[in-house]
Amino acid sequence: MDKKYYKSIAITVSVAALNVIFGFDPKFTIINMIWLIPFNNGK
Repeated sequence: MDKKYYKSIAITVSVAALNVIFGFDPKFTIINMIWLIPFNNGK
């Protein structure tokens, strides 16, 4: 498995875990997903 791909999955999982722990925060999730887009494109 590609390391970049693995890293983006790990970050997505940790964001989901934080949502479970602290209660779902749509703004927080959207900000993280926007931050992940250039990261996922191999930047």
